[in-house]
Amino acid sequence: MIYCRECGKELPDTANFCSDCGAQQGDAEEWYRLGEKYDNGEDVPQDDDMARQWYERAAALGHADAQNTLGDMYYYGKGVPQDDDMARQWYEKAAAQGHAEALYNLGDMYLFGKGTPPNYDKARQWYEKAAAQGHEEARKNLCEMAR
Repeated sequence: MIYCRECGKELPDTANFCSDCGAQQGDAEEWYRLGEKYDNGEDVPQDDDMARQWYERAAALGHADAQNTLGDMYYYGKGVPQDDDMARQWYEKAAAQGHAEALYNLGDMYLFGKGTPPNYDKARQWYEKAAAQGHEEARKNLCEMAR
């Protein structure tokens, strides 16, 4: 159990808001960092399921790094069943915020037909957006595509 930061009411561990006073419990960055701790086994036992739960809480509040990380978890099947469609959906949420790695990941998905039919033009468009954010691998891929 956790306790509300504002009124002290006892809350379930998964509570995002206090039902009594409406105070938000934690914040997206804090939850993302907790996800990283469980993901990497830093100061806690490594636990993919706990990492996913904390990343999901941060992602629900729009944390782009958490959204991209969830995309990676689904793309690689890390702690969740491998699911290209779910990976693409999470990457798209992060990409909508200009997250360079998510933009690059979407380029890869379209180039290789993962979770979507292969589409060279869309891959190039995603790589261009990632490259504009300074993503070096996206720049390299664009050079290769131009040959």
